[in-house]
Amino acid sequence: MTLLSDQMPCRYVPILAIRPAEMKALEELPEVDKDSMLPLILIRPWLSANTLSKSINRFKEAYGETRPWLADIDPFYAAALANDDDDDDEADPKKVFSEIEALQDPANGYSNWCAFIEADPRAIPCLRLDPNNINALTQEIITFSAMQRGICLRIPRAGFGGIGQIADILNAQNVTSVLFILDFEQATMNELSNAAAAIGLINTIKGKIPGAEIAISATTFPDSFNGLKEQAIAERGFFSLIKAQLGQFRLIYSDRGSARAEKRTGGGGLPPPRVDYPSFKNWYFFKPEKIPTYQAAAKAAMTHKSWEPKMKIWGTQMIERTAKGDPYAIVSPVRSTATRINLHLHHQLYFDDPPLALQEIEDDWVD
Repeated sequence: MTLLSDQMPCRYVPILAIRPAEMKALEELPEVDKDSMLPLILIRPWLSANTLSKSINRFKEAYGETRPWLADIDPFYAAALANDDDDDDEADPKKVFSEIEALQDPANGYSNWCAFIEADPRAIPCLRLDPNNINALTQEIITFSAMQRGICLRIPRAGFGGIGQIADILNAQNVTSVLFILDFEQATMNELSNAAAAIGLINTIKGKIPGAEIAISATTFPDSFNGLKEQAIAERGFFSLIKAQLGQFRLIYSDRGSARAEKRTGGGGLPPPRVDYPSFKNWYFFKPEKIPTYQAAAKAAMTHKSWEPKMKIWGTQMIERTAKGDPYAIVSPVRSTATRINLHLHHQLYFDDPPLALQEIEDDWVD
């Protein structure tokens, strides 16, 4: 049995979508890292697969079969489905489309979603939230409470105003094993400069459910890199600001693993070669203009003041191999992104104890 309370206090709750770069980055993390985090996985179709089982299989391949995880549905994929005006069932034959739609059906207290979660004993459910359908939400809570795994709520900014109502519904069902993730999603540096709103939400939750766990999540990873050589990881600074004002109150860090929260749109063709190197508090971007190759970018990363030669995980090995001209290292945007995410996850996991990030990892590395 997987109880949410058994997984806390975890140090880190990254929010990752089932996309190639994120899954490769997760797969190549040291096993001890995977044991120390509790990822929230945004379920979406895997590449061109026709069934949702392919997505789950890819995630399990990356993360393992025995570790607990928080299960949610990618909201941007759901929005794309909602905007589909084509009534011709033959227009898109992929079974996966109807599978994801079924998981979001509120009928019988979101019975399809509940059955999906129940089938995986290591999955901890994120509620499908519709405060306008209290009967369905209440039945969903009753069903998940009976599974005794705990309940997670990932609440985007648009839903912050309904937090009090949702907490009341949970409280009415005597739910105590619950994790609230306040998801600021894609945010600007300025949007994360004031902690007052987040602290108000935290106080609302704790006032209604004193035993609730709370995580703060956001991402400020940039969309444009013109002239940008480095950027502070503002989501970490935002978290630290809130934590400092709350004193000894326990708060869990969450982010998007250095990925964007929204799908990038517009612009064709491949971006110019770029290698990113995360530290604990900053991202550094290397995009040589005179020699626009991944090899040149990797060499620049390794000679930068931020480079940590003692850190030996997959991400650093990928940059080292690329700098040597290895044709099987970073040769595409997906590989470059996976390398950055792998390093970012490792750094943020050990943010409060940096020497642990440099410990020797005994995992056998295989590409």
